[in-house]
Amino acid sequence: MAQNSSDSEKTNTPPEKAKVSAGLLPVPDYSADFWTREYLTGDWGGARTSLADHGVQLGVLWDQYVQGVADGGRERTTKYGGTVDYTVNLDLMKMNVLPGALIKFRTESRYGRSVNGDAGPIFPVNTDAFFPLTSKLDADVPFTITDLNYTQFLSQHLGVFFGKLDTLDADLNEFASGQHAWRWDRLVADSAEHKWGWHHSQQLSHKYCGLLYEDGLR
Repeated sequence: MAQNSSDSEKTNTPPEKAKVSAGLLPVPDYSADFWTREYLTGDWGGARTSLADHGVQLGVLWDQYVQGVADGGRERTTKYGGTVDYTVNLDLMKMNVLPGALIKFRTESRYGRSVNGDAGPIFPVNTDAFFPLTSKLDADVPFTITDLNYTQFLSQHLGVFFGKLDTLDADLNEFASGQHAWRWDRLVADSAEHKWGWHHSQQLSHKYCGLLYEDGLR
């Protein structure tokens, strides 16, 4: 009887969930309800988490703004515009293609107008609308690639990278920089960014190669 009970318990035990391969990128939390989750479209019925578990992360960031010059400035006016970022991150380690390898891809679009040319300050009052740099301020950008790079870790701590990198991501913290680091809690004025003098004369996206050191793989 004891043997039969043991067999019954084994039969009723649900199969273990397939193990997810370790990788370089953490899997975002796409759960929670519509009002509290970070990602507007959620988990797509579990498909988005499944893709991330297998090394594929897709994202779209759409920012819109309405700004006006209420007093002073060069011209009192109100402008509307927006930007759209499309990102694809391929964790080749999670995909069981190549250990320690990562491909990052981002394209950006811009439309509408901002008050950067009307407000008067030396620094842009809308950093999101200011980039990518164009010969004409606020020119529409249907599609441009600002990130396309490859990272390969040679050990747990040391890696190499090359490709096109967005320099706004070079100093990721709450106050200094980062692609869309301000979000809406910091409005759109980035007065703590001390590299504007250099950025005004340079494109934000450049071709680079180099070495990197991390505390460890996630």
